[in-house]
Amino acid sequence: MKFTRYTISLGLNDKDTLRPVDVYEHASIEVAGRLSQLDVSCTITRGTGVYKHERGDVVIEETVVISIIDFDGTAGAKLGAFIDGVKRDYNQESVAVVTDSIESELR
Repeated sequence: MKFTRYTISLGLNDKDTLRPVDVYEHASIEVAGRLSQLDVSCTITRGTGVYKHERGDVVIEETVVISIIDFDGTAGAKLGAFIDGVKRDYNQESVAVVTDSIESELR
């Protein structure tokens, strides 16, 4: 069956200081709790983000990578509030969200 998959990358460096605001072990549990409260199932993995900041600094940051397969078609509508909350609480300029259509099944 076809479903929508969302892949969200939440960097853990503060947008102003470019320094970590949290560690993966804590942030991943916190993110899992937020998504559970929204009744959104996901898989959370550790990643490393690398980008060139507008000031010219190359930034390497620990990243929480969240994969959501929207099996019941309700997750997409809930993600706006989640993203707004983590952007505010982790002082992020942006959160990367990739949306794609996939074939998936539970066996």
